[in-house]
Amino acid sequence: MVDVANVMGARPDGWWRDRAGAAVRLHGEIVALAASGQAMLPGETGPPEFVMVLEGAANAAVPRLSAAPAEHVRVVPARGHGDDAIVAVIRDLPGRRVVVTADRELRDRSAAAGAEVRSPGWLLGLLPELDWKVRAARPVQPGGPLPLFAPGAQSRRTRHRSRLNRLRARFTR
Repeated sequence: MVDVANVMGARPDGWWRDRAGAAVRLHGEIVALAASGQAMLPGETGPPEFVMVLEGAANAAVPRLSAAPAEHVRVVPARGHGDDAIVAVIRDLPGRRVVVTADRELRDRSAAAGAEVRSPGWLLGLLPELDWKVRAARPVQPGGPLPLFAPGAQSRRTRHRSRLNRLRARFTR
């Protein structure tokens, strides 16, 4: 069970500009992972069945995802709050259930409903390596802001501290 909004938010690939597009990309990656046939969890012998729960603006991706159904991956659009839909699906599914989310409240609710919980980092570590790390290192748009950790870039706080240190050094001599 994948909390799509939470997993999308765990990687800086520009998802906030196009939530539906980010959901489609994540779906494609999960389809590739499911098609690999590898077991993801200890004790599993085959590929798991994935349930992706979409909410909010990401629901606009549902028509595109429904047009290309994939084996082992099901898409569930949340009518209301996504966490409620995830807990409802957990209760409906038999057997071992694993929820991928970093949302603390959803983690607690999922565990109470009988599911195991994994972090988005766990799932992202299993996905095929794509160029999302490269996209995240580029400016948001041509001529746009630099990445946070660009060489030579300093935060306002660091610049302020440097200035204070220079002033202290000048007046303490």
